[in-house]
Amino acid sequence: MTKNDRDLLPLLNRIADALDRLAPPPPASIDLGASDAFVWHADIGWLEPIYEVNRIEIGLLRGIDRVRDILLDNTERFATGLPANNVLLWGPAVPVRALSSRPPMQPSITSVRAL
Repeated sequence: MTKNDRDLLPLLNRIADALDRLAPPPPASIDLGASDAFVWHADIGWLEPIYEVNRIEIGLLRGIDRVRDILLDNTERFATGLPANNVLLWGPAVPVRALSSRPPMQPSITSVRAL
C-alpha cells in the first residue's frame, strides 16, 4: 500500500459509513406461519398477513363446478409437487377462498395460501 492509498483509506471509510446510514434497513423476515392468507405489496416487497379471511364453504359455490374442480385438482397437484399451472385470480377470488375453507383431505393441501 502506498502513502496515497493510506491517505484515501479514512475518506473511503467515511464514505462507506455514510452510505450505510443512508441505506434503507433490511426488510423484516416474512413469517409464513403468521396467517393463512397474505397480500403482496410489490412496491415495498412485503407480504402482509391477513388475519381475518372471509371464507366460503366450497359446497355453496354454484354454476362453476368445472372451474372449481380444475382449481382443486391443480392445487392438489401443486401441493404434492406435481406439475401444475399458475392460477390467475381476479375479482374477489371466491373459488380460492372456498378452497382455503375446505378441510384438508391430504396433509399436502394445507400448504395452500389464499388471498
